[in-house]
Amino acid sequence: MASWWKKPEPPQTEVVEQIEAIEVPVVTEVKRRLAKGEVVDAIRYSYPKAAEDLARAFKQPFPPGMTHEEFLRRGSRSEMGHLPEFFRRFYEWYSPLRYGPTATTDVDSEALLGMLGSIYTHRAMWYLYLQSTEEGVVTVKSRTTVRPAPGPEAPPTPDDEGGPSPPAEPEPAGADDA
Repeated sequence: MASWWKKPEPPQTEVVEQIEAIEVPVVTEVKRRLAKGEVVDAIRYSYPKAAEDLARAFKQPFPPGMTHEEFLRRGSRSEMGHLPEFFRRFYEWYSPLRYGPTATTDVDSEALLGMLGSIYTHRAMWYLYLQSTEEGVVTVKSRTTVRPAPGPEAPPTPDDEGGPSPPAEPEPAGADDA
């Protein structure tokens, strides 16, 4: 029980971070192809894009002469977390479809979307697709709101509200003649 002479503690300021759902362009294109029933084309399109994103996200060199097997073998680092495992499995799906024009697969659309979802949930991967404003602040895909603590506040002045300032008082007549 607080005593009557003790000053109450001010309420804490609440910081609420709101992250808007984003969809990576690779996933959007894969969904478009899957809607047309083109599972093989979706895999052929998405694996190279995801491998390129992995190389960009972790600054891994992926020169044109390097095979995908070499890239997966040499590219594993601890900060990648679960990504090497998912990419190995993804490559197992992609490899038989890579060159065969009549290739088929038993991979269904849900499995492919699940794989891409697992890959692009890693912060380094989805962070590639955040957009920044001219001021360099990420606002399009992620936004932070600061709510002031409730409590007694001074009434806002017109300048605080962003509205027009009150009109200036007119100068007395004859002030310029002096």
